[in-house]
Amino acid sequence: SGSEDLGGGMKASFQLVQDIATPTGGSSGDFEVTTVSLSGGFGEIRLGRNHPSLRDAGGAYRFFGDIGRLPGNMNSSAYTPHGIQYTTPTVGGVKGVIFSADPDDGGDERTAFGLMGSIAGAKFSVSQETQETAAGVETNLTTVAGSMDLGMAKVGLIYANSDPDGGVETEGTGIHVAVPVGKGVTVGGSYSMYEQGTGETDILA
Repeated sequence: SGSEDLGGGMKASFQLVQDIATPTGGSSGDFEVTTVSLSGGFGEIRLGRNHPSLRDAGGAYRFFGDIGRLPGNMNSSAYTPHGIQYTTPTVGGVKGVIFSADPDDGGDERTAFGLMGSIAGAKFSVSQETQETAAGVETNLTTVAGSMDLGMAKVGLIYANSDPDGGVETEGTGIHVAVPVGKGVTVGGSYSMYEQGTGETDILA
């Protein structure tokens, strides 16, 4: 990644990201993220292959990497080419995000919008995303998440809903807790529940 100060509060940036599987040294062969962006007092415009920043509720609700993370079908797991994302300036700790992608390679069309930020020390994210496959199957994804540092512990909450046309709706809820127990030591826990049709999955970490 890199950036250049253009003066007058403007900055140009680029980013190339490649995931590597450490056990094997393998990779997908393509860069997962390839973006260029322009930012300033107007906010930021970002172009290229990317996730919207609202993916996975912006990480507002969890504290231990992928532990307790939403599953792929509920957090837009695919990197999307030809993406255009606009992020507003942050006002009062809150910013808005609008994302759109219309690939010409048969990939999913995606639009997403939402709000994220921090108010009175509490992080939050509210988002709505629509995905449409090349076959015309549309899925709506909704997430509401937040977290608060209470001093003695951090607590995060998440609600997510995935509703595909002609498919089975999935709802997920989760709670995450991180408790400092000594210098440099934190103990964390996560409980999530997913309901799909008549089935239910409970995940405890």
